Amino acid sequence: MKLVKYGAVAALSTALLASGVAGFTDVKAAEKQDGSEEGYERTYSSDSNVNFIPSSGPTKPIDPTDPTNPNPETPVPPKPGTEGPLSIDYASDFEFGTQEITTETKTYFAKPQLYQDSEKLTPTYVQVTDKRGSNAGWSLNLKQDDQFKSDGTQNEYIEGAELHFLQGEAVTNGKGTTPATHEAKLDATGGSYSKIMTAKEAEGSGTWASMFGGAEGLVDKEVINEDGEVVTEKRDSGVTLTIPGDSQTDATEYKTTLTWQLTNEPGNGEGNELEGQ
Repeated sequence: MKLVKYGAVAALSTALLASGVAGFTDVKAAEKQDGSEEGYERTYSSDSNVNFIPSSGPTKPIDPTDPTNPNPETPVPPKPGTEGPLSIDYASDFEFGTQEITTETKTYFAKPQLYQDSEKLTPTYVQVTDKRGSNAGWSLNLKQDDQFKSDGTQNEYIEGAELHFLQGEAVTNGKGTTPATHEAKLDATGGSYSKIMTAKEAEGSGTWASMFGGAEGLVDKEVINEDGEVVTEKRDSGVTLTIPGDSQTDATEYKTTLTWQLTNEPGNGEGNELEGQ
């Protein structure tokens, strides 16, 4: 009987001892969790996100010689671009001034791009923006709709006149991958388009301007001004008009229209081949 009682007492004492130790441990743990101990730290996670969609808003022309300028000057003439997330924002007009009638084959350089309320001159250019967010590539093409023409004259067309665009220099105000640019001689009959600038997949996102002849394309040339005087002015060597010596022209102004075509077809060339041959 004593052994049984001892055993019971012993068991009870052990349980009490264990209970006391546990209680002591919990107090110590609580003391360590009050945030005052050295090296105390807890971490927690929150999520953050933003979603983008294609933008259809217009994009203003950039300065092709200073593309990151946040306040570029307005090119002359000011013209609205096309709508949509893949757009043609601006394209220069190409003027070749006043020339004397001659029996020799002559090549004339285009006038430079002018700007509103400024004496600034740059090479002529075309600008494309891709805000689709798909990096799917695109192609910019150019067509001469018809031969240089003057209605109501004996020699209505300039036979054999050829527009030639040197390979442009592509510049951007962003950090996208550069699209390819192409040299082109236009089909004067309007029968086909010529490639001007093309972006393969993963190329050409953001805004891109192609300067014809590059940043150093402006050169000094002797030209005839509006008063009929021979003067030296800047001209764009990147765009030329060649007229054969045997073509017949009247003393009047000849015009043609150029049509730009932008498609979502990815480019497939490196940009060094001559288009329009």
